[in-house]
Amino acid sequence: MDRDNMHKIAFNGDLSMIGVTEQFPLMAQYVAGTIDVVSADSDVLPPLEIDLTGVDVLDACGCQLLVAFVRNIRKRGGGVVPCIKLTDSCRGTIHTLGFDDELLAGECA
Repeated sequence: MDRDNMHKIAFNGDLSMIGVTEQFPLMAQYVAGTIDVVSADSDVLPPLEIDLTGVDVLDACGCQLLVAFVRNIRKRGGGVVPCIKLTDSCRGTIHTLGFDDELLAGECA
């Protein structure tokens, strides 16, 4: 994956049931912007890095929102798995809640 040409989106703070209402517009804005990118440049999205290193709180609701976001990106991007940067805390939460296949499969090396 060419990390120099990678698009990036970073989430910070609260990605829990309480905080997702603040994070959702960022996801929706990115997805809406991809429609223009795909139709203007090609039929494939550029690689994406999802940075969760600034997330302080992550729960099942936040994981579900991330899964929906990643699935949407995969669907629009021809199956490309976004690179996901995680803290140990987020990785543990994702694993404990059973979202490994959806979110840890794309963990950045």
